[in-house]
Amino acid sequence: MRLFSTGISLFVLFTLMACSKEQLEPVIVDPPVPITVKLVARDTIRQGSYEGVEIHSFVDEAYTVLEQHRQQKSVTYLSAVNTYFSDLTDLKNRLRQFDWLTLDESYDTDSGVQIELAAGKVKSLTLNNRRSLSQWPEAIDSKSALQVGDTPEQLYSKLVELSKKPAYATKFQKMVLTSRYSYAIYDPVKARLPWTLVYPKDNRSFDQVQIHFQDKQVAFITVERFEPL
Repeated sequence: MRLFSTGISLFVLFTLMACSKEQLEPVIVDPPVPITVKLVARDTIRQGSYEGVEIHSFVDEAYTVLEQHRQQKSVTYLSAVNTYFSDLTDLKNRLRQFDWLTLDESYDTDSGVQIELAAGKVKSLTLNNRRSLSQWPEAIDSKSALQVGDTPEQLYSKLVELSKKPAYATKFQKMVLTSRYSYAIYDPVKARLPWTLVYPKDNRSFDQVQIHFQDKQVAFITVERFEPL
């Protein structure tokens, strides 16, 4: 690593590190206490791996590694929060990993559909205007409509068919997967934006890591080591 000695204050970073990852409701926290740290090293990894994330691994593989770190509490902050999808096929193997799927037009509408999930299975259906549904769409045969209890496989199959119908195609302009976690898989369109993570080290030092993607694969990883002044 190339060494640096730049003093900086990371107010926002440590505020985010204190936030809960297990709830969606807004969390009110006290004003952050200023913590002054210095950047002591910086490196760019283009071969090999960092903390189990392999260079050239696919987005889903990187996600799996990060989820293991989250469960082990070895990562204190993750900022990969872009969960907007424009390609329905990107949802196929991801429904089990999230808690909600919202279908809507490019701009939010009252008729947008919120699908609550439990391990990928449909738990409830609600419009953006908070009206509960027994099925969606309401005007079609129940066998073709999304239903509470649909398995991930049934849900995806029905979504594919509904997306082909002109009457409902606009509701697939924006698909949003939401999780109780503070990170998620990036939309391919936004994959140029890095995922940011913080790995605590000994003596209150930490690594701030950015994982950069290209063509749905890890292109390179930047690592910055910070220590308290």
